[in-house]
Amino acid sequence: MLQDDHRGCLNVGIQHDASTHGQYMGHDNDGLGAALYQFNSLNISAEPAGTAESNISQVQGADQKQDSIYVTSQPALLKGNPTIPQAVPAIFTPPAQMKSIEQCLENPIKGNRNVYIRGLSPKTDDELLLHYVSRFGKVEQSKAIIDTSTGACKGFGFAKFANVSDSEKCIRGFYYLGYEVSFARESFNARLNAEGDENSTNLYLSNLSKSINEVELCAIFSEYHVVSSKILRDSMGNSRGAGFARFETREKCEEIIKKYHGFAVGDESLIMQVRYADTPAQKELKRITANRRQYRTNEYKIAAYGAVNVSMHPSVYKQDLE
Repeated sequence: MLQDDHRGCLNVGIQHDASTHGQYMGHDNDGLGAALYQFNSLNISAEPAGTAESNISQVQGADQKQDSIYVTSQPALLKGNPTIPQAVPAIFTPPAQMKSIEQCLENPIKGNRNVYIRGLSPKTDDELLLHYVSRFGKVEQSKAIIDTSTGACKGFGFAKFANVSDSEKCIRGFYYLGYEVSFARESFNARLNAEGDENSTNLYLSNLSKSINEVELCAIFSEYHVVSSKILRDSMGNSRGAGFARFETREKCEEIIKKYHGFAVGDESLIMQVRYADTPAQKELKRITANRRQYRTNEYKIAAYGAVNVSMHPSVYKQDLE
């Protein structure tokens, strides 16, 4: 699975008011609490607008001259039907956070041909995205990420090309139109696994009956020696339907996961979920990723729909996990 928490390229067609750019309201001095971006300080349409022919906007930033070398040849490459619209901009991304074309073309995973594209219209579906990316070369597979509750695109998708050179053409093309685009990086699950402890013997058990206590939890694994167990409880002492059990060896843990994951437990026959407990590093990765994804979702909704229900602090996107 590919990652969606990239932070990306130059946004074309946004006019910033120099006196208000980068100002946020509603957060306190220590960086806690909600933040509301001054959306009215950006002269931006709620709908993605423009085409490859009509939006040859001036590239902003310190790398303007260098970047223009890569994008001036793009109009011919971008021609095709249907026309690729200008990107839905990442309106919370400060200029300093915008990637140059060189950064977008960096490919740390050898042989990687997967391209991450962010800034897609809510109307984009798998078929339309395939039409967009096929003009750059042979596409092995592509996917627009859809919100199942609304049927609208979440604003990003992926395309895997037959060769790296076509992937680079795609990156240059979408970059020209203001999209956040780059080679897809290592998946969240891969990064999560990298933060795991290969020697851990602590298992996390979820979807438990809320009536189960520690003694009854140990009884489920009666054929094994449970070193310790704990039921997670709320502030009122009520079970949260989850807990931990520590066993003697890693080998025993592997056996238990294979045997009991998906096992029906108790009179309610709830299907128990069993996995290794998160390490502190994994918990932190999950926390930061969840916050960042929510922030990016709010950012996209404001740009695409004009909604202003922002509840995340702007410092979230500054936390670099790479």
